[in-house]
Amino acid sequence: MTPDSIEASSLDPETLMLVRIAAVSLPRSPRSSAPRVASASGKIVEALAIEIEIAELEEESTAQ
Repeated sequence: MTPDSIEASSLDPETLMLVRIAAVSLPRSPRSSAPRVASASGKIVEALAIEIEIAELEEESTAQ
């Protein structure tokens, strides 16, 4: 997914993220879907946590 495709989407950010999780977790075989969902979810949570930390640090630095 590129920044252009995100901007072109008519979905709100939460729905877009859910769709991305679903797309990443599409099973190649029925037994592989749960681990793929867990893996994708963990990576997304980690990325969002980093983004939140960066935003908080930027907010703190501009407030001072």
